[in-house]
Amino acid sequence: MNIQILFILLSFICLLLYSINELGHTIEESNQEKIKIFLDKTTQTTLSSFLTGIIVCLFTQSSSIITILTISLISCKILSLKKGIAIMIGSNIGTSFVSFFITLEIGNSYYLFFILSIVLLFCKKNKLSNIFVFLGLIFLSIDLI
Repeated sequence: MNIQILFILLSFICLLLYSINELGHTIEESNQEKIKIFLDKTTQTTLSSFLTGIIVCLFTQSSSIITILTISLISCKILSLKKGIAIMIGSNIGTSFVSFFITLEIGNSYYLFFILSIVLLFCKKNKLSNIFVFLGLIFLSIDLI
């Protein structure tokens, strides 16, 4: 029985390594120029790379996926090692933010998002204002559930 579990575990590890390898090859064969332009815009400095890691992790809620993708991009020479490390550190901190927010008692904190959205709307930051409206709605719906 234990040998069977070991073989299943090894099979899953092989599948993971194969998937990571194929992801790298797929990125190499895909339209690298568009990916490179996007990454150049979002990772111009180490700080922006770090913040990109946090933001992407907040949306995906998985630093492991971000780390795997970043390593694949580094191996394809689309992303530099310095920027990649900053993205990976940011994604790990983003995971910590997600865990922290989940453990908080949300209560009436959605008001903060709505107030911030109104302030941004008066500053003519419509897209950012919309983001905070939707964040407020998410927290409101969680509170209602």
